[in-house]
Amino acid sequence: MQHSAAPHPFNFASWFRSARHFGWEVLLFLGGMVPPPRARGVLARIRRDRHARQRGRPSVRILLLPGLLASDRSMRKLRVRLRRAGHEAFGWRMGRNLGVGEDTFDRLDRRARTLAGGPDEKLVLIGWSLGGVIAREYAKRSPERVAAVITMGSPFAADIRSSFIWYFYRLVTCHRTVLDPDPERLAEKPPVPTVALWSPYDGLVPSIAARGRQPQVDGNVEVECAHMTYPTDDATIDAVLETVAAIGEGNLHCAVEPAPPPAESVPEPISQPAQAAA
Repeated sequence: MQHSAAPHPFNFASWFRSARHFGWEVLLFLGGMVPPPRARGVLARIRRDRHARQRGRPSVRILLLPGLLASDRSMRKLRVRLRRAGHEAFGWRMGRNLGVGEDTFDRLDRRARTLAGGPDEKLVLIGWSLGGVIAREYAKRSPERVAAVITMGSPFAADIRSSFIWYFYRLVTCHRTVLDPDPERLAEKPPVPTVALWSPYDGLVPSIAARGRQPQVDGNVEVECAHMTYPTDDATIDAVLETVAAIGEGNLHCAVEPAPPPAESVPEPISQPAQAAA
């Protein structure tokens, strides 16, 4: 059964607040791409990542999917940290993420086939924002190629069709509707282990949309970062590393919190993002 959500009436104050949060998130993203020099902290992270690799943890092959309007460059810091920890991490090599096109999943499948070391080898997909939604949908289509899915601030668990971010997505993608936006369909869990990273400080995607409940997701990891800093925030990357290591060891339950039980009622459509921390 599908639900049709009519857009909320235009509210200038709400949209101004949403636009302000969006602008702040963009500034945080740009700041994360060019961080100030912190040599001591960088060396400490390198030693920690190498220590994790030397502990004999299994190496995992990973495909990273960027968020809307972002490219592989936005995921570089996360990719480097994963490699230092002994994993094989790769970008999707599909350029800037301009939304879901007619050939998005075919191109992603070709990339997954190329990266697979053998017919039985599977990839862990890590997707940021829209990239996480794409990762979940690809895992539903081709579960035989996916070992697990990790989403970071991805709006899969609530109806956001009346929100600022949905209108922005429609504007950027020229109102293409290749990906079915039906909330019940997007919330369906892929038939592989699925973990959602979410932040109460996310200024674009509400926690209720990024966290998920049973049976939408297997587990949650709460982090403390803005939406635009998921792939650059050090503590968030540490959480990703621990989750990936747990997946490789088959101990996912030790690294994530169990997903909350199903809600008793269907949440109301979301008309504005969560409040960002001052």
